Amino acid sequence: MALENQSRIAVTLKALVFTLLSAGGYIAISYFTNRVWFYQFIGLYAGLFVLYFAFVQWYLKLQEGLTIRHIQIIGVLLRLSVFFMIPNLSDDFFRFYWDGKLLFHGYNPYLILPKDFIGTPEAAKLDFTQELYQAMNSQTHYTIYPPFNQVLFATSPGLFPHNLLGGAIVMRVWILLGEIGLLWLLPKMLKAINQSPKGVVWYALNPYIVLELTANLHFEGVMIFMLLLALYWLIKGGYLLTGDNQANTHYLLPIRIKLFEITLPPSSAVKPKYLILSTIAFTLAVNTKLIPLIFLPPLLLFLGWKRSIIYYAIVIGLTAFLFSFFITPDFIAKFQDSFNLYFQKFEFNASVYYLLRWIGYQTHGYNLIAVFGIALSVISTLGALVIALYPIQKAQAKHLPLKMVFILTFYYLMATIVHPWYISVIMTLAILTPYRFPMIWSAMLGFTYYAYSTNPYQENLYLVAVEYLVVVGWLVWELRKAYRIKTAAKHSAR
Repeated sequence: MALENQSRIAVTLKALVFTLLSAGGYIAISYFTNRVWFYQFIGLYAGLFVLYFAFVQWYLKLQEGLTIRHIQIIGVLLRLSVFFMIPNLSDDFFRFYWDGKLLFHGYNPYLILPKDFIGTPEAAKLDFTQELYQAMNSQTHYTIYPPFNQVLFATSPGLFPHNLLGGAIVMRVWILLGEIGLLWLLPKMLKAINQSPKGVVWYALNPYIVLELTANLHFEGVMIFMLLLALYWLIKGGYLLTGDNQANTHYLLPIRIKLFEITLPPSSAVKPKYLILSTIAFTLAVNTKLIPLIFLPPLLLFLGWKRSIIYYAIVIGLTAFLFSFFITPDFIAKFQDSFNLYFQKFEFNASVYYLLRWIGYQTHGYNLIAVFGIALSVISTLGALVIALYPIQKAQAKHLPLKMVFILTFYYLMATIVHPWYISVIMTLAILTPYRFPMIWSAMLGFTYYAYSTNPYQENLYLVAVEYLVVVGWLVWELRKAYRIKTAAKHSAR
């Protein structure tokens, strides 16, 4: 008994030391580090990840003394350590606040350019200050944040019309609620697909997640919660099979079969109300960030034609309804104008595109982003569809997040712009799979902050190359490992 008590005390002390050291690192980055101080940032960031990987490996091997509830509490406490600050690593918050202020005062945020609005009598009357305007990074672009996100933005200036810190805290409440939802939901989903619920530790304590979502106020935290809630309700409603078939867990695309030979639960075994709830959650995910739209095609393999068409129709219908409050004759043109900039002008932390850009300079002497951007967007869309619709024998719930991980990974490898927080979706979904390369990616994304240490902003392409070489190398290693497992399983079955 004495030895057992000593062991529990040792476990508690290790968890306490980890929590205090990590909180200290988050406070040092969030309150005392300017994003132009790259070497200070990367040193702290690397230290946080050393702690993280060491603690996760120790916890996953631990038999007792630290429960999932303890991990969830530590995760919330670490997020609270960055709660009372204006984001210092990202300036997106200021556009969120701007859009929210427009909407709160009855203006359509999709129709107003900040550069045209600032300095007008209306802007002065509503206290759109030069401080807010100068802090924004998109003064000449129309907003493209979807309606549900705009509503969340509006609560911030609605409660704190003259206080940016107060506004940041309001937004952080929404994101923290989404993250708490994920900390609650992930163990349930892991259990449902016959994996250890302890896997939630990968999300709960990840420094990249804490900094990019709660600290930097990126609403992926809300979007991912809604996305996983949609999947969870499909499982709960009996629409996704959860039988224990571990042999297929390690394969991305295990066995080729005819597309229409899909194993589906009978109508008597499903609960339609959960399909409706899932579509509502998925709609809110899409209307927080548009990227979940890319996950609609693979549902066909898991729901079948009839149920998929119903699902698509509800999601598209609800999305159209939410957008209908903002649609005017000018809306589509202005929204499309900003959307096209994403593929034809903006570039950051790209991989394949940067290689093509270099070739363009060698052959034509200038940047061919207008050509390569469109071409890569077509390739990424077609590639995502191939991965989405490539059939799986006995498709189960555990295969859907696996497809989602590789769809989005391929999409971002083809993208011209990959901001750090984009990878949070891949990293969270990967927890539901055997693959861990997104966790490595989350660590490597710290290199992207080098660009802010230069004036004007300039990426270090050597660091970008290191990032993608490590990530792709780790991915290839995991794919080869999965192939060996698949081959061994075939031999043992003979």
